[in-house]
Amino acid sequence: MENQRVSMTLELQAPTEDSIFQCECEEQSLDAVAEEEERLESPSLTTPAATPVHGMPTEKRRDSKVRFHTGDRLTRVVELGSPWDNAPVTNKEETLQAYRLSCAAHKMKPLNKVVQQIEAIKDFKERANMLDLKGLRLDNRTCEALEAVFKRVQFVTIDLQGSSLEDDGAMAIFEMIDFYESTARLIVSNNGKLGGRAWLACSKMMKKSPCLEFLDVRNNTFDEYTIPLIGRPIRANCLLRTLHVEGCQLSGRVHLILVAALKTNTVLSDLFLGNNRLIADDMVHLGNILKINNTLQLLDLRDNNIQDDGLRFLCEGLLEQQIGLTSLVLWNNRITPQGIHALAAVLPFHATLETVNLGCNRIESQGCQILKPGMLSSKSLLRLGLVNCKVTCEGAIALAEVIGDNTVVERVDLRDNDIRVAGLMALALAHRVSHHLFRLDMKRNLRVEQRDMELVKKLFEDIERYSQRNKMEHEEREARKAVLKRQQELESQKKLEEEQEEAERRSVALAALSTALHAQALAESQGLPTMPKLDESEIENDDTDRDMSLLLDRPQFQPADEELEMEDQIEEQEGVEIKVDVCEVVNYVSTCNEHETEPTEEEETETTIVQSESATEGSNFHENELDVANDLDLNSHKETDRFLKDEITMADTDTGIAFTDIDNGKCSAMVDGHVDDTSLIENEMNGGDSPSS
Repeated sequence: MENQRVSMTLELQAPTEDSIFQCECEEQSLDAVAEEEERLESPSLTTPAATPVHGMPTEKRRDSKVRFHTGDRLTRVVELGSPWDNAPVTNKEETLQAYRLSCAAHKMKPLNKVVQQIEAIKDFKERANMLDLKGLRLDNRTCEALEAVFKRVQFVTIDLQGSSLEDDGAMAIFEMIDFYESTARLIVSNNGKLGGRAWLACSKMMKKSPCLEFLDVRNNTFDEYTIPLIGRPIRANCLLRTLHVEGCQLSGRVHLILVAALKTNTVLSDLFLGNNRLIADDMVHLGNILKINNTLQLLDLRDNNIQDDGLRFLCEGLLEQQIGLTSLVLWNNRITPQGIHALAAVLPFHATLETVNLGCNRIESQGCQILKPGMLSSKSLLRLGLVNCKVTCEGAIALAEVIGDNTVVERVDLRDNDIRVAGLMALALAHRVSHHLFRLDMKRNLRVEQRDMELVKKLFEDIERYSQRNKMEHEEREARKAVLKRQQELESQKKLEEEQEEAERRSVALAALSTALHAQALAESQGLPTMPKLDESEIENDDTDRDMSLLLDRPQFQPADEELEMEDQIEEQEGVEIKVDVCEVVNYVSTCNEHETEPTEEEETETTIVQSESATEGSNFHENELDVANDLDLNSHKETDRFLKDEITMADTDTGIAFTDIDNGKCSAMVDGHVDDTSLIENEMNGGDSPSS
């Protein structure tokens, strides 16, 4: 056995960013490495049995030597695909049977609540609404048995609130949710026994899960060692959009570690930090984060102790941010009218702050007076909460002035305040004027005298009627906005389609131009008749339709043996040019007839015959001169070399001129009822001298 032992050394090397584990030899292939590993793991190379002492063998262990290569060679990395890619669709019976078998394997009874929820699932192709395990005692075996369910069903929400989870069971649940993508909303609140291992598994789940968007871990305990496990995936921009950490004692350094993760985060939009004993110093860090983070939209700080100084630090961040946060909840933070000055200074300049909740703070009527200028100048504030803020009639009158003049505010909550008849009348009158406020909340049992009860009742009815009116108008405005938005989308889509069609027409025009130029070059090289040249500038102007007509209506070049088979219409412009040429021929022949001698008897007879034939055929060409020109144009384009050899009969009803028999070298004409017979001008046509001339 001594000869069979393998001497190995252990070399520990600091891993680099480029490679952590690499092969030792660059020249050795992957197959050779695998063979070497099999040889080292073969039974013949195992060490003899040894007596364990503290879990380790007492005999001298073989010297294990592991080498980590420092070269550039990397082994193959295989990514595990989603388990749902090729998973078959299950059903209710199969899922229940699998869950019962899993419970039997873990020696436990199936949970009736789980069985009932599986039976209530109707569609296994989509995510079920919820798996509610709230209040159940989930130990490690119970959590492991749930894998049979997570393997077959996905949920929108999994509620594990108050389920007495411990580290082992929570680790199993988090790993299953990560691997099977089981839920998009996870509630793990009120599980105070969770420790570092559980939160480490939760951190991995947050970082790797492609669907988890909501996490509720309220009323759990975090410290300086466990809170970074929640902050790391947030800093790495995991897909989490909503985080509830209320009641987790996050003040001081723990709060700083969590808030620092928001510095680089661009995904998290809703952060709930209520009931964490936060003080004004904690708001310094949060205000600095608001200066650079524009993604956070909802910040809930209810039931803390930030006071006026803390609100001032927050407003400094909001004043520099201007765009980002939309909802700020400051419920029960011991804020006084002195702190409202900072908030009133932010409202005119912040463009996205829509909701401010100042409930359960001593704002009083003085705070409403301080808040009034900021609200009048604000263009974004839609909702203001002043529940139980010690507001009296003076504050209600100040708010009534805001409601009457502001065209943005939609809801004001004044419940649990000491507002009497005067304040109620002011709010009712302002509500009648305002057409944007569609919800004004006030308590009904005002402390008024008996004689004012009917008036108070009528004022509340008026407020309700005005609210309904404004609500209907708001819905109509939203409907008009939706229609206008839809019209704009259709117009933009239509414009895009027109641009695409124009681009297609231009491409077709360019293709036709290329084909025409190629055909023309080929014809010139072969000495064949060519079509008129087409300049590239004809398609570079803005009139695309005219460009297309020039290209598509222009006759393409045809070989000489196919000229007689062309049946396409000739372009109108070319036809006009040919018509002018024919008129010039007619005028030229008439001019020549004036110089001709008197026709002979034989020629007179021939001309009479031609006249009768012309009179018979004249009705076909009688309608207009353009038809004759077009016929001549077509014949001249197809048979250019035979234009003067074919027999052509023309009639002009306006001038009374007819000529024919050009083929025989003569021209017979009838002018004003008598026949003139002339010989063809041979010095013009045949190169000879005419006898008549």
